[in-house]
Amino acid sequence: IKQPMENYIYNIDIQDTICGALWNLSMHDKNSDLIIELGFLSIIKQSMITHINHIDLQISICGILWNLSVDDNNIDLIIELGFLSIIKQSMITHINHIDLQISICGILWNLSVDDNNIDLIIELG
Repeated sequence: IKQPMENYIYNIDIQDTICGALWNLSMHDKNSDLIIELGFLSIIKQSMITHINHIDLQISICGILWNLSVDDNNIDLIIELGFLSIIKQSMITHINHIDLQISICGILWNLSVDDNNIDLIIELG
């Protein structure tokens, strides 16, 4: 399912459907590991940026990130790939959408287990 995400990055229906599936899959450790190993985070990041105004996709992507961010190794990768600024932009763009705000707070909570990440989160505002 990674290839269609890459090939059809501008097709919101494909992005939304695949990210919904990845959100469900990411709830299980074995699948989370596979999502990381197969390099999905980069294309998920691109999809999040490309479709920043699409609330349903943002919810699915933040659900994926929330699930993945329970693992310390994934936390490092999420930070390294620069998701913090995109998450902030999504939070601002959809300020009145409570479900997304909850997911983003869950991600930030998980990321903040590392003191260095707390500093990054505070600096980002």
